[in-house]
Amino acid sequence: MNEFEELEQRLAAALDRIEAGSAGGGTDPTELDRIRQDHQAALDKLEEGLQAQRQTGTALDAELQRLREVNRQLEDNNRALREACTSGQIDAALINQAMLAELESLRAARAAEKAEIDAAMAAIEPLLVAAGGED
Repeated sequence: MNEFEELEQRLAAALDRIEAGSAGGGTDPTELDRIRQDHQAALDKLEEGLQAQRQTGTALDAELQRLREVNRQLEDNNRALREACTSGQIDAALINQAMLAELESLRAARAAEKAEIDAAMAAIEPLLVAAGGED
């Protein structure tokens, strides 16, 4: 079961207990305190998970933006290189610049792939922990 689904079920159960207590003429104050603590713990856990997902998403977005920028630079360098070749003006510096841009593009692609893997692992990890706890 998904960790968030479990927390939703706990919240629903707590709300059911509150409703049952209010319909029955009252609930024991210690029971209400326990329900409030369960509710707050579930909310804190949800917020923690959402914050981790936001951070992972932000890192992924930054890496993808970097990849787009490097690829734009690579396209510009390759266009300039093609123009130099067609005009017969082969420039070693231009070739070098194109190669450096291509290397940076590969690095940015690798960083974006790593960020995607990190995002996937962040989503899978709670499931693995939950599955390990059911033994």
